[in-house]
Amino acid sequence: MKTFTVVTIAAMTLISGTAMASSTYCNEPKSKWMSVGSIKAKVTSMGYKVRKIEVDDGCYEAYATDSRGRRMEIYLNPVTAEVVKMKEDD
Repeated sequence: MKTFTVVTIAAMTLISGTAMASSTYCNEPKSKWMSVGSIKAKVTSMGYKVRKIEVDDGCYEAYATDSRGRRMEIYLNPVTAEVVKMKEDD
């Protein structure tokens, strides 16, 4: 019983911590956000060709291709333009 409770609490903490971490990266008031043009310039300076930029969960989400033609999704903090997540688009 104790082991089950400890494991359950640990799992719940991990899940809630992950959710909190992702929401804090992009939890900024829109009045502080950089322009879409500035975000596009940032992604371009990283060596990507930007296809489209959207907003997802408070982050800018850039759909881009790299020099080898791979499609990428790049999530950026809307205030600092810091990359908070990147993944290859399937």
